[in-house]
Amino acid sequence: MTIGPDYDWKQISGWYTRLMRDEVLAEWREGQETYELHVHCEVGRGIGWANMRESIFRREVDLVLEAFRYGDQGLYVKTPGLNDSRVIVHFHMKKEQNNRIEDWGRIGDYV
Repeated sequence: MTIGPDYDWKQISGWYTRLMRDEVLAEWREGQETYELHVHCEVGRGIGWANMRESIFRREVDLVLEAFRYGDQGLYVKTPGLNDSRVIVHFHMKKEQNNRIEDWGRIGDYV
């Protein structure tokens, strides 16, 4: 996991990652009332059936969100209101008509 103001493009631009597209990227965005954590899962752009890969991502999203919450715990101590931020998960598919955007609750739920 890399936490910073920019994505770690060097880490995610290797041949394996480009081939498999297993990365999960997240960013904070200003919402209407508070910040939102937008999580981007590259599901169907690599090798393997998109629906199989989507089921794997869905099974692991909770764990990923717990890791994000743990890795950024200092941020939540300094800014406790962020715990109420919505988590918006974007499932990016090879066929754009299959893309999905879903609300996965509050980041504070993943402690």
